[in-house]
This record gives sequence, C-alpha cells and structure tokens, in this order.
Amino acid sequence: MCNGNNQSPVDLPWRRSESVILQPGVLRLNNYRNVPNSMRATNNGHTIEIHPVWRNNAYRPYLSGGPLRSQYVVEQFHFHWGQNNNVGSEHTFRGGRSSMELHIVHWKREYGSFAAAMQRRDGLAVIAALYQPSTGRSSNGIQQIWRQLRNLRQENSAVQVSPFPLSDFGLLNPTHRYMSYFGSLTTPTCNEAATWLVALNLFPISNNELRDIRLVRLRHGDRHNYRPLQRLNNRRFTSYRSY
Repeated sequence: MCNGNNQSPVDLPWRRSESVILQPGVLRLNNYRNVPNSMRATNNGHTIEIHPVWRNNAYRPYLSGGPLRSQYVVEQFHFHWGQNNNVGSEHTFRGGRSSMELHIVHWKREYGSFAAAMQRRDGLAVIAALYQPSTGRSSNGIQQIWRQLRNLRQENSAVQVSPFPLSDFGLLNPTHRYMSYFGSLTTPTCNEAATWLVALNLFPISNNELRDIRLVRLRHGDRHNYRPLQRLNNRRFTSYRSY
C-alpha cells in the first residue's frame, strides 16, 4: 500500500546540481488572504488537522502557476513533529531534520473533490513549510492554532478555531524559494498523487510552542508522527526562485 516508487518524504537534494534544475517560476497563492467562514481543528490520533470552510467557493484559496498546470484548491492543513527539537519534520536537507513541518493540502479543482483527486496522478498539491526554534516571533497562523492546543491533547478531540487567512502563515514572502517534486501522501494509503512544494527557507517557532505540541497525545502512545525517508529513485527535483 505504501511501497511505490514515488513515495514521500525524501531528503531534498537541493545542493546537488545533477539533481536540481534551477529555473524561475512563480507559484501563485490565490485568495490566501481571504478569511474562512469557519475553521475546525481535530486531533485524529495521527496529527492536528484543521479544515477551513468558505461558504462561497469563489473565495476559497487555490494554487496556480509554477510547476502546476491547473488550479488546486485548499482542503486542509496539518502538522508533523518529533519527540525533541532535533527531529519532527518529514522532509530533510542533507539528512538533517527540522523541528516541525506544516502541510497545506490542495486538490485539483476539475476533479471535484479531494477523494476523487487523490486517485489521480496529478490530483494533489502540497505546500510544506519547515520550522526551527527561534527567538523570533512565530507567525500569526501558528499562534492562532496554538491557543487551542490545550483543548486538542486528547485523541478525537475537536474545537472551533477563530478563523484566520492562510496568508497568516507567512508564505507570501517574495524572497522565499521552494523545491518541487512528484511524490505521495505520507500517511496510508500513501497515494502517489502529489506535487510537493517544499519551502527552502526555515520558519520560526518558539521552544515553548514546540513543547506544547509535544503534549498532544497520539494513537498508540506515539511520540512523533513523521514518516521515515523514502528513496529518491531518480526523480526530478526543481528549485524555484520564489512564491
């Protein structure tokens, strides 16, 4: 089920010129400043998953441009973390893990739903942002979710979050670079349907915030929720200059 040739996550080969093709490209985060009508966070036993809802689909955020040939609308976002600050992210740079990773999951609009899109090779697009401890201030998006973490420590708990725009994660900085490759979802059924867009810059998070998310109880008493690295299998990796 999870042993194909295009699995995620991977160790990103961003300093290997034979694997990384540098080229300009503009990934457009459309409607990312639109505030959803509601936002529900759930501890599903594997992660903290947040589903934003826009009653009018015209205001729903979507991705286009860069390596994407169509529009990909937002479905949900969630987090991966580890048992200490030295681990937590799913993707790595030269074998080194960051402390946490945010995934914003999108599906191809023309397929009509996330369930249908995940069955198609070009069905999904996932933004990944990696976090490291910093004395700098974390984004407003992180702070809004963390205000509710105390209410999400138990498996199957859920809570409404004060809605905020996805731009509050700070992913719109024009100086940011990202790497794209074809891969899979990182949880079963590990569908090989995802264009990954991994930010190459690290985002700030405080030690206290990392401590708080480690208090979230996962299924089977797990202390982390990141998947082991998968084989590159001669896949193409493309580095883009900015969002």
